Amino acid sequence: MNNLKPCHFCGARAEAYAFDPTCGSPLGYLLRKVECVICNSGTSGFDTEELAVKVWNTRTLDTKIKHIDGLIEERYNFISDEYRKGLMDVRKILLED
Repeated sequence: MNNLKPCHFCGARAEAYAFDPTCGSPLGYLLRKVECVICNSGTSGFDTEELAVKVWNTRTLDTKIKHIDGLIEERYNFISDEYRKGLMDVRKILLED
C-alpha cells in the first residue's frame, strides 16, 4: 500500500503506475508517477514509486497555483466563463491562506 493522498485539486483518488517514456524503444526503461484518475494532474516521472508518492503527497501551494494557471491557459477557449471564474476563485482562496 502506498498511502496516496487524494488529489489536491479535485479530491479524487490517485494511482501510482509505471510508464515507458521512450514509447517502447528497445533501450527503454520504466519511470514511476502518480496521477489523479479524474483531472489527470500528476507528478513527473521518477526512478522509484516511493519518490513519486512522496512528491505527490507533499506538493506545495506554488505547484497548485501553477496547475490552476496552466488549466486556465491551456483550456481558455474551451471552458465556460463560469468554470474559468471558479478556477480563479479557487486560485484567490489559495493565495489568501
